[in-house]
Amino acid sequence: MAYQLFLLIYLYILLYFGLPCYYFLFRSVWPTSPPLQGLSQGNGGAPAGWTAVSTPLINMMRTAGFGINLLSAISVSLLSFVCYAFVDDTDVAHCSSLTSTAADIIAEMQDVVKHWEGGLRTTGGALRVDKSFWYLIHFIWENNSWKYSSIDDQPGELYVRGVSGNLKHLARLEPSEARETLGVFLAMDGNNSEQIRNLREKGIAFAGQIRSSSLSRDECWHAFQTTILKTLDIPWKQ
Repeated sequence: MAYQLFLLIYLYILLYFGLPCYYFLFRSVWPTSPPLQGLSQGNGGAPAGWTAVSTPLINMMRTAGFGINLLSAISVSLLSFVCYAFVDDTDVAHCSSLTSTAADIIAEMQDVVKHWEGGLRTTGGALRVDKSFWYLIHFIWENNSWKYSSIDDQPGELYVRGVSGNLKHLARLEPSEARETLGVFLAMDGNNSEQIRNLREKGIAFAGQIRSSSLSRDECWHAFQTTILKTLDIPWKQ
């Protein structure tokens, strides 16, 4: 079964690059089966398949010179990375040289987005533009202190191809604006305002449901420990 899934993906990739003869081969082998996309959630071979597809994409980005290199001030250890990836949730990062301007880094980031999207499309995937966004982390000196530059301070836009293949505008957020990533609201300036608001709303909703229920004290305590407590606890550990 795993062999059939990989073969289907292989035929689909060839089809994208303009070889329609493979489409007829696919229909002749599996005349009643629709093309499959992915290895399905819960499949034991899915993690290995995801690694096999994602590793070449990340290495492609590294070979192209994209990514971030950080030198620890105390241990003088070098940390190099291209992205944080968790299945379909990926944060791609890039940092330019010390002499580059904000306009330079935005131009380079456009190449980063183009390469990443192209790699995804080559492997049969695509970016959901409506679920994608980007930040520019840039500091300016103002009133004798450093601050994060806003969109007005450093304007710039990025564009990316969506599922349809058309070029679309990629949403840009302020450094103080948080978006949910893997269940946690993160802002580039480190503020937790949105995360605190979200957890407070969930806690109030849970309290209202428990209050109107017919559960006993012991059952309420068990429900608290096994449900909402995990929701409140895990984000702070991350």
